Amino acid sequence: IIFFSISLFAFSLCLNAQFVTTVNELNTALNNAGPNSIITLQNGIWNNIEIDILAYGTVTAPIIIEAEEVGGVTFTVDSRISIGGSYIYVNGFNITNGSPSESFVIEFRSQNNTDCSNCKIVNINIDDYNPPGTQNTKWVILYGEHNEVAHCSFLRKKSIGSCVLVQRSQDNENHHLIHHNYFAHRDTLGSFSVNDQDAIRVGFSGTSLSDSHCEIYDNYFDDWKGEIEIISNKSCKNKYYNNTFRDF
Repeated sequence: IIFFSISLFAFSLCLNAQFVTTVNELNTALNNAGPNSIITLQNGIWNNIEIDILAYGTVTAPIIIEAEEVGGVTFTVDSRISIGGSYIYVNGFNITNGSPSESFVIEFRSQNNTDCSNCKIVNINIDDYNPPGTQNTKWVILYGEHNEVAHCSFLRKKSIGSCVLVQRSQDNENHHLIHHNYFAHRDTLGSFSVNDQDAIRVGFSGTSLSDSHCEIYDNYFDDWKGEIEIISNKSCKNKYYNNTFRDF
């Protein structure tokens, strides 16, 4: 009975695993995603990719969207990722050599404005992915609660806008985790007095007296010269520890 149960579980996982090589295959897989779905993108360059998913995994059966190999898939030109629902994990993508047309690159809500909770991005590298002119673009915007940004790198941001922003209201506690990330090589745009050139911002002035309960730890900030604030804390009951700052 135990052997049969294990075999049936493995078989069900295989049924939900999809290896995609085209945009049409990717969109079909995203539309059909549910608990235990694993969507693997073939290594290579993917231009103008728009991942928009609204789906609900569980703690024991998450939805995984991953590169064939970590770092083997590069999104470029004008690409973005929107995840809404629950327990969606995104892993292993490069995003570079492009220019985003929206105010975000990755956001933790779907395009119909459904927030994501208990979701995470890991092993994501965003490098020199900047809009033209003075457009304000955040690279990662966190909505919802209990989300995670871990083991990612954010390099050479040249436009106005935080690399990682916790977007929140007065009413919700977030409990996000932002840890083991690398933030590097940001030059000042204009001067240190120009706001919104920080690496991480948790909330905004209107939420500064409400509780967020985020944890920001074990991040490395290297050669960061955006503005006077590298981390901007605009909410209460957050924890910051074991972060390293070098050459700023």
